[in-house]
Amino acid sequence: MSREYKASLMLALSVALFFIMQLVSVAFVNMDYIWLLVISTLLISVVSLLLPALFAIKGNNPRDFGFISPGVSTILISIALGVGAFFISTGINAFTTALMETLGANSEIYSQGIEGAAGLGQYMLLVVLMCVFPAVCEETMFRSVLVTSWRHIGRKKVIMLSGMLFALMHITPSSIPSFFVLGAIMAALMYDTKSVIPAIIVHFVNNFISISLLSLASNSDLVDLVETAQAVEQVDIGTLLLMGVIYMVIGAIIAAPSFFAIKGIAKKRTYEKRLAYIESGETPIIDIEPEQTKLSAPARNIMICTAAVLVIANVAMFLFSFVQL
Repeated sequence: MSREYKASLMLALSVALFFIMQLVSVAFVNMDYIWLLVISTLLISVVSLLLPALFAIKGNNPRDFGFISPGVSTILISIALGVGAFFISTGINAFTTALMETLGANSEIYSQGIEGAAGLGQYMLLVVLMCVFPAVCEETMFRSVLVTSWRHIGRKKVIMLSGMLFALMHITPSSIPSFFVLGAIMAALMYDTKSVIPAIIVHFVNNFISISLLSLASNSDLVDLVETAQAVEQVDIGTLLLMGVIYMVIGAIIAAPSFFAIKGIAKKRTYEKRLAYIESGETPIIDIEPEQTKLSAPARNIMICTAAVLVIANVAMFLFSFVQL
């Protein structure tokens, strides 16, 4: 079984398990919020994402799937990039939310029922469940497995595919643009650095800021200020659009230099490795890019069918948002 075919197959399995685990989690809907979050995280993140990803990696060197250190400087800059990515994705969400509100859709239907933490202990648990688990599990599947296994189709194509599949997997139509941009940023990091660690850090930081703001809002008098992204019905469309522009500008100012700094560091590391090979008298085969080829027909067909299922699910959710309950 080829690596690209196995990756496509595990993606299809992941999507199938995702829908099954969503149905299973309904049985626990009346449980205490924290226990419900624990169970849903284990079912969705671990069972439907991490396990298929690990099966795809099984029998291979984990380093070939990006489980290598990118260096301290790259790790630190990735934190800044995560902050920038949060502002960009939040700004894009403001635009799409304004569009959905203008069309008359019920934006509350996309709420996942995430609550802020009531104390430090609960906050730390939320960070683990909503930041660590999603970052590790989702990046292992969409960046470690997919980007490395489909790398031969070319940088632009694999970044687009990884970003779009990542966005569709969340089954949140109003957030597809922001999830796509976020996913594309992390896919580009994976492709350029050949390490999944920067992508995991960016993902973690993005979620960490969201959870921290939500917890701050639930324990302070700054609800209207902090919960703007979660309570968009409190502001008019014009204000929402203005906020979107401001957030995206701030995000671009932070993210752009951070991203290119990481890319520059990766190029320097590649050059130094190649130079070391030459000086040792060996052929500099390190980091040689594979010849660009298309996905094999079996791998491509599975990927297309999987994407089609996700598109149908998102269209259904989009239409359902116009139903007045």
